[in-house]
Amino acid sequence: MNPRHSYACLDGVRGWAALMIACSHFVAAMHPALLGAGDWRAHFAGAGWFGRSGLIVLYNPQLAVDVFLVISGFVLATSVNNRPAPLLELAVRRWLRLGLPILATTALIWPLVNFQLFFPDTAGPLAKSDWLLLCYNYTNWTRLSGYPFMTLQRLFWQSLVTVFTTSEHWYNPALWMMRMEFWGSLGVFAGYCIVPARFLRRGGGLLLAFVAIGFTWQVPLLGSIVLGVALFEVRRLSGGMRFTFPPASGVAVAIALLAAAVLLGGMPYDKGDGIYNRIYMLLGPYLGAVPLLAFRVSALCIVAALLIWPGLQRPLLTRLSQWLGRASYMVYLVHVPILCSLGAWLLLRLEPLVGYNPATLITLPLFLTATLTVAGVGARWIDEPSNRLSKMAGAAVLPAVRAARRALAPGALAQTGPAKAEH
Repeated sequence: MNPRHSYACLDGVRGWAALMIACSHFVAAMHPALLGAGDWRAHFAGAGWFGRSGLIVLYNPQLAVDVFLVISGFVLATSVNNRPAPLLELAVRRWLRLGLPILATTALIWPLVNFQLFFPDTAGPLAKSDWLLLCYNYTNWTRLSGYPFMTLQRLFWQSLVTVFTTSEHWYNPALWMMRMEFWGSLGVFAGYCIVPARFLRRGGGLLLAFVAIGFTWQVPLLGSIVLGVALFEVRRLSGGMRFTFPPASGVAVAIALLAAAVLLGGMPYDKGDGIYNRIYMLLGPYLGAVPLLAFRVSALCIVAALLIWPGLQRPLLTRLSQWLGRASYMVYLVHVPILCSLGAWLLLRLEPLVGYNPATLITLPLFLTATLTVAGVGARWIDEPSNRLSKMAGAAVLPAVRAARRALAPGALAQTGPAKAEH
């Protein structure tokens, strides 16, 4: 498959990261002990040990989200420098680019919500999962009296406003990160639109990125976007599309970065044992935000290694990886409602027949198949048209504003009055 742009490999990373998030949420829902929730939540021997080991790097939801956002910061910085545009146009495009697919997928969730086709009340206790119990729970809703059934007003307001202002979205819990994604994007756009390009090209961009890191390093998610911007600035100063390493040393640097990514990305949430406990003892007093900061740095190492080592990029340019990349946003938007409806329903039906662990082994591939199918259809009919529409709306907003200002200008009103009178 021909790559769509110079950084098509990052689309592949984004696709696999989205799949990793879907799998990690399945783990959180069905086997919470694997994510460090405690031995008493384990459904098989050794599950608690896995949750305290570095193997969590294989299904760590926070690491995958940080990979998403590091890539976002890098790609946004690249695009705004390659194709400069006014800040208002960029802001409208980003708002609609994120908001329209949210609006469409929330409309698809509508019948699941109003016909009560989610099953956390019974599946959550069976799985010993607080995460699953809190998603779409009709009887344990703390914010309102009863579950907030959807209306047309709530559909638009939740999808286009509050998800970007308060991170609150009653109908899709996965959207908790959208506020930081949106405002972090606007911060990137504003920085590149306001600061003189000559200053940025001469190293000022990297300096400002380091200053921003100083302010955001303990802010969840936002710090990951800034790290992506810093990575872009380092690449720009290196003078090319790839970092300027000789082949042998480039491979060595990439391997070292990947080793660091595996070590830091496997940091257990409950601090774990052995080597991870020693890392906490050493870095904890200085970093404060461990393990979340460890995941962020791990994501940076992964993206940097891919940009340095072309050999790592080839598997990400395959047809499967590029398809996953195009469907990644839709995978993120639809996987939680599918998990809490179809996934929970399958668990409840299969567990009495085959036992808990076999039931989850059967449910996982069915859940992933349904998620990828819906995401593939949504990518074609929702995400890609939304992307085109956001570009058209962004390009039209400034001419519309200028036309409105001319129409409302005092001189224009004064000229219009006599003309009407004479007519």
